[in-house]
Amino acid sequence: MNEYNNRLSDELTEEALDELRAWLVEESKRIEHEKNELHEAVEKFKREKEYFQTEMKTLFLKLNQEQKILNQNEMFFSRKQEILQNGFKQLDVDRRNFEQQKAAASKNRIVEKQAYYYEDELGFFSGVTNPLALRKRYRDLIKIFHPDNLCGDNNIALLITKEYENLKNNYE
Repeated sequence: MNEYNNRLSDELTEEALDELRAWLVEESKRIEHEKNELHEAVEKFKREKEYFQTEMKTLFLKLNQEQKILNQNEMFFSRKQEILQNGFKQLDVDRRNFEQQKAAASKNRIVEKQAYYYEDELGFFSGVTNPLALRKRYRDLIKIFHPDNLCGDNNIALLITKEYENLKNNYE
């Protein structure tokens, strides 16, 4: 090896050695510069990594909050839907009850009208013996059966008036 170094040093001139040294200095500067750039790039990547991790954590927390809100809204919507369904069921039950009551009332009204017609056969003014009692009974009956009343019936009101006129003529 000594021999190789001696021969190499003989072959290299002083000028070539200076060039070689200058090249080595430049090369070491370039390597140092690239090392610094590489170090800066690594630091930049570390900062970006930390930034992205922080942003991911923030987004993850935000996503969790949004998920909780969504779950709460779904529960709220389910409760509202359940309340509405129960309300509709109750309305249906109430409607059926109302229809039954309406049918029963209609049946009762028919029975009452039939009873009034039977009363008409017997006379609306049965038991009346004087014109004052006749007029009072007429007013009472018209108040009940006048067509403007809820239970009023035009036909019955006409029958009452007709019978009243006949009985009034009899008393005069």
